[in-house]
Amino acid sequence: ADFLAEQGKKVILTEMLSGIALDAELITRAVLIDRLYQQDVPMMTELTVKEITDKGVIGIKNGVELPIGGDTVVLAIGSQANKKLEKALKDKTTFYTIGDCVEPRKVTEAVREGFDIALKI
Repeated sequence: ADFLAEQGKKVILTEMLSGIALDAELITRAVLIDRLYQQDVPMMTELTVKEITDKGVIGIKNGVELPIGGDTVVLAIGSQANKKLEKALKDKTTFYTIGDCVEPRKVTEAVREGFDIALKI
């Protein structure tokens, strides 16, 4: 949203959660939100996208459908861990899970987990 607004695009930012960039580091988050305000980017929190249409997005907020017009939709919908390999190997060998196969996180956490496991081996 910040990048597109900086390019002169009209942007409406929607978020399912109660706030914007809740997983970002505190100062980074504050700077980002300030930039979005400075660029007049409307931010709609606690909104679930129900449908993407040729006219934009239909969202739901507090049980009410809200049409949000637009000609381009950019999805940043998060991720979840893929535990298929862990389940397949569970009783066959010794292994360790780190990083995003545990749960989606940042690279620094995966590096730390890898370091900690290496010390144990």
